[in-house]
Amino acid sequence: MSAQRDLGWDSKDLVLIMEGSRPAMEGGAQQLAKALYRRLITYPGELPAHPQYGSRLRDYVGEVAEEWRARLAALEAKVSLEADPRVRSVRASTAQYRSDGALEITVTVEPVEGDDLNMTIIVEG
Repeated sequence: MSAQRDLGWDSKDLVLIMEGSRPAMEGGAQQLAKALYRRLITYPGELPAHPQYGSRLRDYVGEVAEEWRARLAALEAKVSLEADPRVRSVRASTAQYRSDGALEITVTVEPVEGDDLNMTIIVEG
């Protein structure tokens, strides 16, 4: 992963990190985790140049919180993450609805290079 670098961005505010007047570059596990998070929160078709990029997790929010629907959301996250060429596999993917209606997804990602990443993503309506 050290060979791959990307623009640095703040995952909370979704803004570029700047070093003076130039965008910062970052790599490694931190950059991969941010890129995978971005993939999960982007709806397919939002990026005209990459219409297949993203996931349909938003489709599972605002629906009746049933166990089968949460399992489908976990599968959607797994398939979306495994589409990233930097991911060897997703070994665990679970989802559950929280009391506030948000969907909480937990995944364990095995990257092509480096140690496993454990991520939790909250999808709100």
